[in-house]
Amino acid sequence: MEVDGTRASCLSMEEKEFANDVVKSFLINGIPLNKLRGPLRGWLAKLAGKRLPNGKDLPAMCIPNLLFEEEELQRIELRDQDLSIVYDATPRQGELMVVVARLVKEDQDKKTARIQHILFYISTLADSLNAASLSAEVSTALSQRQILDRNVPAAAMDRCFTNSASAEEMNAAAGVTNSLQRLTVYCFSHMINNAGEKAEFVLLSYMWGLLQKVFSLSNATKEVFLRVTKKAFPSYSSTRWFSKYDVLEIIAGLFPDLLTVMIEVAQRKIAPENSHKLLNLLLDPIKSRMLKIQLSAYVEALFPLRNLCYYLESDATDLGFVMADKIADFKALLPDGSMMNLPSSKRLILEVTVVIDLF
Repeated sequence: MEVDGTRASCLSMEEKEFANDVVKSFLINGIPLNKLRGPLRGWLAKLAGKRLPNGKDLPAMCIPNLLFEEEELQRIELRDQDLSIVYDATPRQGELMVVVARLVKEDQDKKTARIQHILFYISTLADSLNAASLSAEVSTALSQRQILDRNVPAAAMDRCFTNSASAEEMNAAAGVTNSLQRLTVYCFSHMINNAGEKAEFVLLSYMWGLLQKVFSLSNATKEVFLRVTKKAFPSYSSTRWFSKYDVLEIIAGLFPDLLTVMIEVAQRKIAPENSHKLLNLLLDPIKSRMLKIQLSAYVEALFPLRNLCYYLESDATDLGFVMADKIADFKALLPDGSMMNLPSSKRLILEVTVVIDLF
């Protein structure tokens, strides 16, 4: 490795520290290191009056030092701290596993506190994980930061068989007694997300499937939707149920326009099989009324759940302190497990009842 014709090994200690500071500053501020391959490197070196390795060699020279420095700082910060750990991985190969420390930090006045998260372990998985290998990965993470089992009273994770079994494995490996077992906390957000996924109506689910087939695979149908409704067809991600909610909330408000959209889509023979199925569904007077009721009930009933999920997925620093209150507030909306009042949906049901009575 050379620096402007000089070997990097000939750099003074002061110049090596300067190189580390430059790379560290770029990383902290999210600036790509390849920016140092251009004239910026020469300008920084001239401004500081110090030599810098070329931009291609800088990362190889500095990042190992910075990583070691960061690991040492983490060991000092986490030593003898009572903390919980949060870990997540995937059973598939070629993915990452991460372990995060969660601890409460008091402010200087000792009157307020905040929850701090420290990512201290990342591992690329070469093989599929089972409970034993996941437990071993977490134990490795703790030992690398010299975190003792007795300082980790709780562990949080997604609820799945592998995670649950790994928690039992770690308790057994730590040799803790039943009365002192590490508290296992399953992710509230994922459990509530699963609850949202269970909410469905048969006819609405059928329409939802047709919507995805008609609009997700065709730009032409999206163009018709945009022209008729003056709104872009909403994007959808299957990762979280409330993405489906967000789409159906928009569709509910544009329900009268959806028929106009589908008439044109069917006439233009775009996605003909599924577009005709969706059009026939909307043209059927009884099924169309039922869809309006089911859409209204879905949006109205799940609105508080959607908002709760958004909050639990947020980066709010006070989340751990107020999460229980947020969940309790939601539970209060469902006294004794009964459904909350749905005035808009009731009004639609009454309108249908009046129509039926007229016949």
